[in-house]
Amino acid sequence: KEGEKKIEERFQKTFKNSKHSKAATLLVHSDTLKIHIKTSAGSMDNPKVNVIPDQPFHIASIGKLFTSVLIFQLIEGGKLSLDDSVQKILGSEILKNLFTYEGVDYSEKVTISHLLSHTSGVDDYFESVDKKNKSVIDEITNNPDKFWTPVDLINFTRTNQKAVSKPGAKFHYSDTGYILLGLVIEKITSKKLEVILQEKIFTPLGMKKTY
Repeated sequence: KEGEKKIEERFQKTFKNSKHSKAATLLVHSDTLKIHIKTSAGSMDNPKVNVIPDQPFHIASIGKLFTSVLIFQLIEGGKLSLDDSVQKILGSEILKNLFTYEGVDYSEKVTISHLLSHTSGVDDYFESVDKKNKSVIDEITNNPDKFWTPVDLINFTRTNQKAVSKPGAKFHYSDTGYILLGLVIEKITSKKLEVILQEKIFTPLGMKKTY
């Protein structure tokens, strides 16, 4: 118990001295050492409430890890390969104007591997800005009641951005690319992505509070 107390005190002190962290959670579980700690610090805004150990958080790009796992499960099951053409799976219409670089349309060249490794050349709807220096965050802020579908997000890149390279030429972090991977998963499984996540990851791992 004394060891647990010291760990918690160190955690609270570290958080207090941090200039950038708004909230933090510490989980330490060891049957061997008989240590069981679950504590938190900080607060959430809008409304301002203290963070609790079971506080739900937006997982942000951890979703990319889940998406990658599902893709590789499909590969292991023989339903997909890294070299498969994305266009052959999703069709040409959804890829239109996403992979045109220096006047050349490279849609047919884009593979699953390119999307996974952020080397497809497609721009990033989230962090990149459009031709008028406007971002998707501006759109979300100005229209807070709009529900953004995967196709809406892809259309933002299609309409407002342009490819940064031809496939395989350079690394460029792209949320748009992973939206396309989500659509690939849905196409092959004939199920919504949230259903597959529940069936293949959350339920098998006992992740009862992840959604």
